[in-house]
Amino acid sequence: MLSRVIFPSRIARSAILLVLCAVFAGCSNGRGSVESAQPPTSEEPPQTPPNPEPPPPSEPGLPPEEPPPAPPPGTPSFSVGGTVSGLSGSGLVVQLNGAQQEAGITANGNFAFATPIADGTAYEVDVETQPANPAQTCSVQNGAGTVAGADVTNVTIVCSTQAFEVGGTVTGLSGSGLVLQRNGQDDLPIASNGSFTFPNAQASGSTYEISVSVQPLDPSQTCTVANASGTVGSGRVQNVRVTCATNNYSLSGAVTGLLGTGLVLANSSDRVEVQTDGAFTFPTSIASGGSYDVRVESSPQNPTQACTVTNGAGEIADADVTNITVSCTTSQFTIGGTVAGLAGTGLRLQNNGVDDLEVSSDGTFAFVTAIASGQPYSVSVASQPSGPAQDCTVQNGSGVVGADNISNIQVSCVTTEFTIGGTVSGLLGSGLTLQNGSDTLAVAADGSFTLGASAINGTPYNVSVAAQPSSPTQVCEVANGAGTINGANVTNVQVNCTTSSFTVSAAITGISGFFPFVQIQNNGSDLINAFADDTYTFATPVQSGQPYNVQVVGGTLTCTVIGGEGIMGGENVTVQITCTN
Repeated sequence: MLSRVIFPSRIARSAILLVLCAVFAGCSNGRGSVESAQPPTSEEPPQTPPNPEPPPPSEPGLPPEEPPPAPPPGTPSFSVGGTVSGLSGSGLVVQLNGAQQEAGITANGNFAFATPIADGTAYEVDVETQPANPAQTCSVQNGAGTVAGADVTNVTIVCSTQAFEVGGTVTGLSGSGLVLQRNGQDDLPIASNGSFTFPNAQASGSTYEISVSVQPLDPSQTCTVANASGTVGSGRVQNVRVTCATNNYSLSGAVTGLLGTGLVLANSSDRVEVQTDGAFTFPTSIASGGSYDVRVESSPQNPTQACTVTNGAGEIADADVTNITVSCTTSQFTIGGTVAGLAGTGLRLQNNGVDDLEVSSDGTFAFVTAIASGQPYSVSVASQPSGPAQDCTVQNGSGVVGADNISNIQVSCVTTEFTIGGTVSGLLGSGLTLQNGSDTLAVAADGSFTLGASAINGTPYNVSVAAQPSSPTQVCEVANGAGTINGANVTNVQVNCTTSSFTVSAAITGISGFFPFVQIQNNGSDLINAFADDTYTFATPVQSGQPYNVQVVGGTLTCTVIGGEGIMGGENVTVQITCTN
């Protein structure tokens, strides 16, 4: 804008104008239209209007503004004006020589101040009020000079629309990749919370519309724009509000194979009960960027099932999670228990009529084939044991498989054939044979014995010695050997063996003469005095297997002993002694 020329005060200027008007015989025709102002002609002298307009009121605190002084009489007056270009706003006001004259300009083209000014008068045109809607800046060219005998028409006012930045603030942003867009084409990437401004200023009066071109990710967010559209006014737009919120996504999947009840799935503290096969959804959604880990908190029962989770853990991205799979299979459990009292062989148990199990001894048992929870089981004896024959019965043998192995089945076996036996004591020899009916048993040493054949309950028995032992010869006697089997093995037969003793005798011949005698002895202790030919028996018998030794230890004769020593066998021994004088 051109520099303004400094004029005298308003009162001084008014006085000068009055003087000039008086000198030049009058002034212009007042504050009429600037377009109609013309200098006076020589044919028609100017006339002073009978009722001139009063001057405009002065500003508060200032003395009333006086009208400019009239030029000297006969001084010509000329209009001041020019052209306006670029004007699109409203409210443009230009002034001449300060506040002496004002002109409101509403359109491009020619303009002129309403009141001409005297020839030779200095003038200065400047902008008092810039246009608005849109805001513009108008500058004056050729705005100052001195009227020189003609209308001033070269004042140029050029207006240009102002441009202002458009922006605002972003809050809540935690993801990346947010892109804002202005009017569908001007992109602005946003990296963080805070203020933002589109790089190119926008002309006043133009409209703007701010939108989200690309929503942020990692985490996924939805950003909304408040005060998104409007018209640029006379200042910077900074009230656009972009508010971002992290998106929440649902966690869901499907269950297959579910037969039982009570299945509960959990993700952290969030739980969902699933009653049947099909889709499930956790009640609480999860913010993008959050993690999840779905687990089986409670397994189904009735029947008992084991459920496994596939695709159950991960991190929420930018979509609902729908691929969690929970597969349930019915749990299987073994069927078993304990066997007690088994003495025979060949016991065979059976479950549900098809699954066989051979049992060879007391203790625990379990069928090889497991049974699914919720399915029935029924255990029976398919084959009873023999040798000895037994009768095995089943308790707790049937039911429905629940949530654990079946282990309370009891198989109790009672022998229906019983053995017959007892103990042997005192046995030193060999060859002892016991018998019960046709059943015989050779016994070699002291201790317990059992006859080979068993007998059914209620059968009589009679144990005897079929052959006594020899070397040494013994006599074995049976106690408690006869009776009737009464629901239990016979174990109280007692066989007591004692070694047999035999006599030792001496057959003496050749005793004759005056007072003859012979003194004989066995084993150094048993002494006999013989006075005539005869057979003499020692008082102390000798057990079978023990030594004997017959000697002539005194007398009046000379004697020879034949076969006087040896080991006692199974019969009496007689030693031959022949004597001479």
